[in-house]
Amino acid sequence: MISITSYEEETSKVKINQLEIKCGFSFSEEYVEFLDKYNGGKPESNITELPNTEIRSFLITSFYGICKEAVNDIFQTLQIYEGRIPQKCIPIAQAEGGNLLCMNLDSDKFGYIYYWDHDEELNFEIGEIKIENLYFVATSFREFFEKIKPYDTENADLSGYNILSVSSTSDDYKQLLKEYHEKNANK
Repeated sequence: MISITSYEEETSKVKINQLEIKCGFSFSEEYVEFLDKYNGGKPESNITELPNTEIRSFLITSFYGICKEAVNDIFQTLQIYEGRIPQKCIPIAQAEGGNLLCMNLDSDKFGYIYYWDHDEELNFEIGEIKIENLYFVATSFREFFEKIKPYDTENADLSGYNILSVSSTSDDYKQLLKEYHEKNANK
């Protein structure tokens, strides 16, 4: 399991209930427990793999909570993405590159977690995107949380990943690229 550095702001079941009313949804019990314990936060370096999808893996940069700072707040983030993510979904985490992890709160597939790729939203008009247009991650918050693994960038297994092109010509970057190819030449 990964470690999470919670935001400084404390929460409570009462505040979470008020958030549910404000959002117009009831959250899964697992997610309520997570908010009550952590209230969002910054996870250690991590990776979540998605087998058999176009998106092979992603890194979570932060979990949303009940926060004064808009960038970390669930409700304010929900307002920003209204019409851009499916109805009856809430953003629960920020992934690298401006992507989101969303929880479905519709009765069909309630509590399922999906990956929203911001590049895909260009294919839809505001309010048109449906849950089927996102990448499935897990059937519950607990299952999702168990899929998140610590990620050691120094000893990462990069087999199966290929560098398609490099646009930098700095000497430092050339050295890194050379080391990468030497390390992976025999795999």
